[in-house]
Amino acid sequence: MSSPAPDSTPVVLVTGANTGLGLEIVRSLVKGDKAYHILLLSRDLQRGETAAASVSEENHSHSTVTPFQLDLEDEASIDKLYEYVEKQFGRVDVLINNAGASFDIIAANGGMTERECWDKSYSLNVVSTNFFTKRFVPLLLLSTSPRLVFVSSRVSSFTSQLQVTYPIDHSPAAGWPKESMFQCPAYRASKAALNMVALEWSRILKNDGVIVHLIDPGMMKTGFGGVPAEQKPKHPSPSISAEFIKETVEGKHDEHKQVLLSKDGVVPW
Repeated sequence: MSSPAPDSTPVVLVTGANTGLGLEIVRSLVKGDKAYHILLLSRDLQRGETAAASVSEENHSHSTVTPFQLDLEDEASIDKLYEYVEKQFGRVDVLINNAGASFDIIAANGGMTERECWDKSYSLNVVSTNFFTKRFVPLLLLSTSPRLVFVSSRVSSFTSQLQVTYPIDHSPAAGWPKESMFQCPAYRASKAALNMVALEWSRILKNDGVIVHLIDPGMMKTGFGGVPAEQKPKHPSPSISAEFIKETVEGKHDEHKQVLLSKDGVVPW
């Protein structure tokens, strides 16, 4: 394995970064005072290139933003990225597992079966994220200040669900079928599983000095879940959550490890 690159500029990988929160994370990083080598990862390279170009005018820190094709569910795609990063930089300093999706609405509208929805939710949000992380751990361990960030969700909270915190926590009327039960059960279950994945990596990498964070970005005005951003007028801009994640990357929330953290505080398990 190659040694760390002599260039001390932190190397940051952001998955799912061509739109939504991922793109805002990249934008927040380049608008700051600190320079980064950012890999803007996207399933569609053309969209990634367009996204990278969109942040160029805001690049006040002289960071580099390199779009790269990545399909988390494709091992060959992951291997290609690994080979590039190892050769170009020799290490990874920050790995931000942002990519994820909810397929519940698609299934409810007949776009896939319920079983396909659950399989896809776990494949992308849990299994693929886990093995992508595992692939890059060797490069993380070559960093002098390695960080691993998992973007989760407060809807994964057992406490909140039992306390009926959100509309999706309410029980539907008696009888069958229960049309209202299919709101996001696959998504919230997959994020609960992702929380355990993150905690496992925190345990595994504890003695290697890797700082692991679990972040709840909250509700945002994005196209997440198949609902266009313009249909979410009351939701805040993803730039707010992106700035919080940037602060996390820069060590401002290191006292909150092994917890699910939002900009409003710790989210109960």
